Amino acid sequence: MFNKQRTTKKIANSLIDWFTPLPPLNKVADFLRKSLSVAVVFLIITALTACASGGSSSAGALSLEEAVWRSAQDIRGTLPVGTRVAIVAFSSESNNLSEFIMDELTGSLVNAGMEVADRRNLAFVYRELNFQMTGDVSDDTAATIGRFVGAQHVIFGELLPIGNTARFRVSAVNVETAVHESATHLTVRNDRAFRSLAAAIGRSPLQTAVADYGRNWEAPRSAGAFIDRGIAHTARGDYQMAVLDFTEAINLDRNFATAFFNRGFAHSRMENWNQAIADSTEAIRLNPNLAEAFNNRGVAHFRMGNWNQAIADSTEAIRLDPNNVNAFVNRGGSHVIMGNLNQAIADLTEAIRLNPNLAEAFNNRGLAYGSMGNLNQAITDHTEALRLNPNHANAFNNRGLAHISMGNFNQAVADLTEAIRLDPNHANAFFNRGVAHVRMGNWNQAIADSTEAIRLNPNAAEAFVNRGNAHSRMGNLNQAIADFTAAIRLNPNLAEAFFNRGNAHRDMGNLNQAIADYTEALRLNPNFANAFVNRGTTHFSMGNLNQAIADYTEALRLNPNFANAFVSRGAAHGEMGNLNQAIADFEAALRIDPNDTRARNALEFARRNRGW
Repeated sequence: MFNKQRTTKKIANSLIDWFTPLPPLNKVADFLRKSLSVAVVFLIITALTACASGGSSSAGALSLEEAVWRSAQDIRGTLPVGTRVAIVAFSSESNNLSEFIMDELTGSLVNAGMEVADRRNLAFVYRELNFQMTGDVSDDTAATIGRFVGAQHVIFGELLPIGNTARFRVSAVNVETAVHESATHLTVRNDRAFRSLAAAIGRSPLQTAVADYGRNWEAPRSAGAFIDRGIAHTARGDYQMAVLDFTEAINLDRNFATAFFNRGFAHSRMENWNQAIADSTEAIRLNPNLAEAFNNRGVAHFRMGNWNQAIADSTEAIRLDPNNVNAFVNRGGSHVIMGNLNQAIADLTEAIRLNPNLAEAFNNRGLAYGSMGNLNQAITDHTEALRLNPNHANAFNNRGLAHISMGNFNQAVADLTEAIRLDPNHANAFFNRGVAHVRMGNWNQAIADSTEAIRLNPNAAEAFVNRGNAHSRMGNLNQAIADFTAAIRLNPNLAEAFFNRGNAHRDMGNLNQAIADYTEALRLNPNFANAFVNRGTTHFSMGNLNQAIADYTEALRLNPNFANAFVSRGAAHGEMGNLNQAIADFEAALRIDPNDTRARNALEFARRNRGW
């Protein structure tokens, strides 16, 4: 139980041994008259009087304890007994002094009949909302925090020294209406006793025991108390216990929207997406203005692959709270997945404006830039994410992916290795490192990384494709075909798997199977220029020269700068005796790549055969 006098008395007692109050000025003057000259007496009395009256007048000023008590009484006179409030911030000259004032205010409010949300949860709430934890907060920020902890009103204030007094201000704001329903403005004496108290508080930081918070508590007796303990369980990662507490809060008050929201939040942490959506939906039904419930439901939809619903929920969260950083990040992430890259960058840039220290926003914007082909910007954003959070495994993974796209394979391997060090279960990092090793010709390392990616995620079709590619390059064609077939089983729409299996069949001499696989790859991706070239080459090997020329021509329609397609079509024309067309194709290939030895040799051969 809180006691509004306990901390003041404790600190005051600690001051007795070394702090003696100044005697009244008249007694000082009497002493001085007896021992000093008149001139010296006059100077000293003048100096002491100036110290006592300098700055603003302290007449009628209160002690700090009196000011705290008065503000609590003002709030009590405005709000009904039993109102749940949250003291979210207090600005003063030091964090310790702010904590002391909030602790005293909590005790006074509890004694006045208020229910005060436990402040030991505030650091977690600030972190989850991506707010900066400072003494000064806006009304909107305070209201958002209040909704998270189920408060009807939020309280915040400041203590600002001005000369020999200090301005003491406390406001109580209605969470739903944003109306300031109580505003206390008082003057506090900034005297030696106050400064000594502040100094003692600074030397002896107030300790808040959070490690066992929620574990060794007396049983909660109200819905709000269950919310407090449930949030503490969530902060500690005890999500099952959190769900039990939030459920108890709901049983006590079926209309407590915050209880449903927090239970949905805990379900999200356990990846129980359907339960998270159900609880968030009920929270929204009870309170259609609960922006964080829309955001939480949007996250669940995102994780379930419901991108449009995720965007809709994030958009509503932003409409209700235009400063909702999490909603901008989540909507931006959904836009990245859907390929709406300009919208993604706009959302993530806004999130960064709202919170320039948000690593996740930089990481996601880097993904959007990478998907647009702006690889330098992508690397810049991922690097900034890592500056803000050096343990961000996904940022290392994504920067490594950008380096692969730029051909910086050594840097890619370094980044992906760091991602794996930070998260040894990061399947994507193993997969991407395997891709880098394939590009570098490190077939054994590629197979090892792809195998680990498959162990961590047995449904990773792309990892089977990558391992199959490494096996193909090593001549292990049966293993390669087995891997490509496994990828196709997992994802029958993966054109690359059919394409690569076609290559393996072609290398084994299974030309009809190769044609069938290339054809399926083209059905799935009609713009797959390499598949047209390889099917054309297989037709060439089978003597189907017209089909080969048709495939090469289609590849060139898709990619007019495809030098290999010109060389291959030239060879087919030469085989058919169409030397003029062959020469034209070889010349076109050399215009694209003057160093193409195959095209140059073929051109010389065709010209000799033509006779000049």
